[in-house]
Amino acid sequence: DDKLIIDAPTVSIDNVETVNGVAAHEISREQQLYFKELTTKCISNDKQVRDEAVQSLNSDPGLAAVLPRLTVFIIEGIRVGLGDCKMYYIQFILDMLDNLLQNKAIRLEKYLHDLIPSVMSCMVCTQICGRPLEQDHWSVRAMSARILAGLVKAHNLGTNQLQSRIIRMLHHALDKPNAGLVSTFGVLGGLCELGSLTISTI
Repeated sequence: DDKLIIDAPTVSIDNVETVNGVAAHEISREQQLYFKELTTKCISNDKQVRDEAVQSLNSDPGLAAVLPRLTVFIIEGIRVGLGDCKMYYIQFILDMLDNLLQNKAIRLEKYLHDLIPSVMSCMVCTQICGRPLEQDHWSVRAMSARILAGLVKAHNLGTNQLQSRIIRMLHHALDKPNAGLVSTFGVLGGLCELGSLTISTI
């Protein structure tokens, strides 16, 4: 089987991919070309190219056809970015998810069980860049907290109690005696972004 290969800042995805149960289903040749062009531009080193591609994610109704593949791309992109401490790459991927979240034509419910842990990892991971004393990893953690809150608020239902569950998870993380400063910052950022319900839940 072909594998998902991300070697920042290039990416190649072919055929059906699966990450943690998220299947990137078969799509047409035209959709494959569209997907590859879109994702290549979203992680381009050319800021203008990247910004135009990323901004298209928040309004293009045709993204539904390639949404499973985009979700796999994001999940794996975060995993690789964290593993290699490529903070700039993590930012590119988070920008993609942030804009997808604003697209009213698509829904991300089926992918939350993979997206939320990935975003939370960006919040609390001990090291997300190669030079933490020089690089502003704090803003990436704050961005991740905002995206987490956006995902939760957009998909919180009485039946899934998503917001309450995430708040309890974050609160539990604060109780860990070995929680470091950067992890605590990320957790507190998430709790603040989740708003007033944090107080009533805790």
